[in-house]
Amino acid sequence: MVVFDDVLLIELDTDARVSWRYQTSELGNNSMPLPFGLPRICCPGPGKCQKRGTEFTFTISDGRSRQLYGYVKQMYQRDETTQVACILGSKPLYVWFAWILRLVHARLLHDPSKTTTIALLNAIRSTRTDLTKEFAFNDSFVGEMKMYKFPLHPLGELGVRALEPHILNYRSFTNKLQSPSVLLVLLSSMLFEQRIILVHEENDLLSGICQLLLRLIAPFVWKHLLIPVLPKELLHYATAQIPFILGMTPNLYSENASKLTNVIVLHLESGKIEFLQLTVSFPTLCE
Repeated sequence: MVVFDDVLLIELDTDARVSWRYQTSELGNNSMPLPFGLPRICCPGPGKCQKRGTEFTFTISDGRSRQLYGYVKQMYQRDETTQVACILGSKPLYVWFAWILRLVHARLLHDPSKTTTIALLNAIRSTRTDLTKEFAFNDSFVGEMKMYKFPLHPLGELGVRALEPHILNYRSFTNKLQSPSVLLVLLSSMLFEQRIILVHEENDLLSGICQLLLRLIAPFVWKHLLIPVLPKELLHYATAQIPFILGMTPNLYSENASKLTNVIVLHLESGKIEFLQLTVSFPTLCE
């Protein structure tokens, strides 16, 4: 099994764009275009120039109708530039994805030419593995060959037990849900595959709440559309007749609220829930 399919660097100036894409000589790895809207999903807004930036996961379908699992890490920049690294794979190996992007970040800081980064990714892709043992590979850095070992990936589709606290600070996110009844309505909506929109000004909080909800419905898994921060370019997804979880800023929501139907909207700042022209009622866990 190959651990990952793609690694990208995405920058945001006037718009999000792919500034670098890892290329391999293997047939098929980069032969297809990237999923539509991927740069904006990975980099929905400007960063805050903090040393430990945003990290989040997402799922998306590619041009071959495959479901891809992605992990995004905001890179530390000394200037005002916002840059993120994104890794995509056919399996939700989020714990290993996090380790890989940390190594990539360290290599880029030491060697901006990306020569050692490419060597690192080549070493990882050339090492086949399975989920029954730890992942180990050899790579040279600054002239010295070294063995890297990733711990055994946790069981379960998301590997949630090994995600580090800085990725998901559960307590701060649950405080934003205001009351137990709000949380129960959201969980009921997900279990009955409803269309859900979360509204808040902060992109980081929208991403965190989305990931928190995914983990709270375990052992069930959300298999539908999930975009933690919806860019304007993908606004048409909000009117799609499929289950989804979307995050919006208050301005974007207020501009388009009149177009939305059969949607459950949670305003995270006030704790208010709106039911916009629901076509079918559903029981909630708080009833």
